[in-house]
Amino acid sequence: MPSGPAVAPEGAIVVPAGDNSGVDFRRAGVTFWFAPGVHTLGTDKYSQIIAQDGNTYLGGPGAIIDGQNRNHYAFTNTAQNVVVRYLTIRNFGRYSDDPTEDYGNFDQGVVNHDAGDHWTIEYNTIVNNRGAGVFLGSHNKVSFNCLKDNGQYGFS
Repeated sequence: MPSGPAVAPEGAIVVPAGDNSGVDFRRAGVTFWFAPGVHTLGTDKYSQIIAQDGNTYLGGPGAIIDGQNRNHYAFTNTAQNVVVRYLTIRNFGRYSDDPTEDYGNFDQGVVNHDAGDHWTIEYNTIVNNRGAGVFLGSHNKVSFNCLKDNGQYGFS
């Protein structure tokens, strides 16, 4: 799998590795460049990136967004013209040995959860998630990804 750019593109918002729960991902029409390393979104099951129209989410070499088996989704919203590239997106959906706990995420998608239109999802590794790795909306382009070991299916 090709890796993303080693440095942030000009004008991109740099997202450092580590806890990204304080990053404002709700700005539209911008590029977010995820630095190499592991990124987390918070500890709540609904901690997620709510995509905005025209946004690009771009991973540097070895950039990983890890749901920690706590967060249900990585990228949500019905935003249009969103790009997700060069990221490893793993461990979304909840797992528990407690049968009374809300496992969540079966019949749910981790990337493009709300099936937004005109998304481009390329060169990602989407692995070890509980439901579907990717949901598709109209005119989506999903290519050159590794969709592996997701709980139900790669995409829906």
